[in-house]
Amino acid sequence: MGEQVVMPVKPLHFLAILVVSISFGSSESVWAMKAGASRRDVTIPELLGNPAVHDPLFARVLVLDDGETVVTIVCLDMVSPWFPEVQEKLVRDFGMARVLVNCSHTHQDNRRSYNERWGQAAGKLIYEAVAEAYEKRVPVSLHVGRAPVVVGKNRYGDAFSQDIVPWVNVLEARRKDGGKVAVLFEHPAHPVLTLEAPEGLTADFPGYAVQHLQEALGDEVVAMFAQGCAGNTNAEPVGFSVRSGWYVNAKKEGTKLGEAVLTAMREATEVTATKFTTGSQTIMLPLRVPTREAWTEEWLRLQQADPPDEAAKEAWRSVKEILDRGEQPGLAMEINTVILSSQWCLVAMAGEVFTEYELWINALGPFDHNMVFAFTNDVANPQEKHYVSYVPTDRALALSIQHPEQAERSCRDALRVHSPTTHPDVRLPYAVGIEVVIKETIESLWSRAEVLR
Repeated sequence: MGEQVVMPVKPLHFLAILVVSISFGSSESVWAMKAGASRRDVTIPELLGNPAVHDPLFARVLVLDDGETVVTIVCLDMVSPWFPEVQEKLVRDFGMARVLVNCSHTHQDNRRSYNERWGQAAGKLIYEAVAEAYEKRVPVSLHVGRAPVVVGKNRYGDAFSQDIVPWVNVLEARRKDGGKVAVLFEHPAHPVLTLEAPEGLTADFPGYAVQHLQEALGDEVVAMFAQGCAGNTNAEPVGFSVRSGWYVNAKKEGTKLGEAVLTAMREATEVTATKFTTGSQTIMLPLRVPTREAWTEEWLRLQQADPPDEAAKEAWRSVKEILDRGEQPGLAMEINTVILSSQWCLVAMAGEVFTEYELWINALGPFDHNMVFAFTNDVANPQEKHYVSYVPTDRALALSIQHPEQAERSCRDALRVHSPTTHPDVRLPYAVGIEVVIKETIESLWSRAEVLR
């Protein structure tokens, strides 16, 4: 597999999170924690080619401050932008220890119209929302909960895996007077119920879940959805598989999720820990390069292609250079943790991480309550705007080596990963062993928590 490279990460990461609190009997030490929340409409239709808008897209922010460490969580109704420049400015201006940006990954955000002008305008709104949340910090207690709910289905089904996450995780921040500041909830499922629907931009089922919560809790409470490990989980039915009813389906599933959040809030447990332990590492996930024989076979095919594909030839030459240098190419993946003693832990990962990782964290995490984000701080190569994309399990990767055709049908995403170390058109699969690297990194970050030493 080659040498594993682990690099420290600068603490300039955006995270979209919220905190759950429901008890009134908190001690004064609990009130040492402060929280502020805010939101901005980031639809900006005039910068997205004037598309139709079914429902607006939002940036929602939670700032948590224990008196020494400030953690900022930003949840975006977007498919993939993480605004690293905004993250850097926030760290510089406010001294934040951790800034984490989580994208819901809604597929109806008109991503094809993203441009520099739009990015600057949206980034300005996100910065303003964080600044407002920071200024609005008030003493809070935090509460965490979980309730059963299923929105999605494993997209590979019987052919490969049926694993899903059958719950929603909730974090709530509550003021001394009992009023709620914000509620953050996480559940893994691709927001694709409205995919190819004709009525324009939409936040899909997460938007309806937030709407249901705002109606129940009031507009003064900021309700935030964070995407979990949904790499191989789709909300059902996928939009392109039906001819009508897209928004009815999204509202049905979103309302169901919102009701589960309310249940989790009613049954939530107060977090008495008052100090954060944060951690961050960027790891290099090894990519699998072809053998020289396989390279030659593909090169001959490209030479005979009609019409010629010069871009593919250039890309394949770069793979030959990797072989000649004996390099182990890799893809950078960032992993963050936010821990409150042994009581609560957030693991936030870049990439469209497969559901099995969230189930593993829940089973083995040495904490009373776990919350897991994927789709967070996901820019492997900011210069080329590459991102981690799908993060499969080693089982999926082994299948791709042993039975390529079956793997392409059952787990096609295991074979489709950009490499930032080669030509932009080159796609190299991960090497078997990435799961070990990821899990060892998470366990290392867990071990840094004071209570676990």
